[in-house]
Amino acid sequence: MAGVSGALLLLNIEFTVVFSSLLLQGSSLKWLAQKLQLCIPEETDEHNMRLHFGDFMLNGNARMHDIAQFYVLPLNQEEEGHLSLSKWIEQKLPNPPVVGDTVTFGDWVFTVKELEARFLGFSKMVSKVGIKRAQQAH
Repeated sequence: MAGVSGALLLLNIEFTVVFSSLLLQGSSLKWLAQKLQLCIPEETDEHNMRLHFGDFMLNGNARMHDIAQFYVLPLNQEEEGHLSLSKWIEQKLPNPPVVGDTVTFGDWVFTVKELEARFLGFSKMVSKVGIKRAQQAH
């Protein structure tokens, strides 16, 4: 902006507009996410934790064969029965899993609750998964 008259004034105005925008967006983002029910509940909020993740937690190392038998899931045993719950969820999601990701299968919704680092922390695997009936998900 060298040689432009009022360049310092324009820079100050631009800075003020950007800074004000950041303050407004930053202060309203959490409120909006809560209103749209996009937030994962706090650990201390047991009621909302149960609503979000379900009443039961499964270990990510559990075998899909066993889970499918217990919850009567239409699992292709030859292709998926040998997988751990963690690997099965990774295959079902288009991106690496994050806390709050869900996979609906049969009458059940599986929700990623915890991740743990693997291989020097470069990637994460699903360690805990909440399960609830699909009609409870709404």
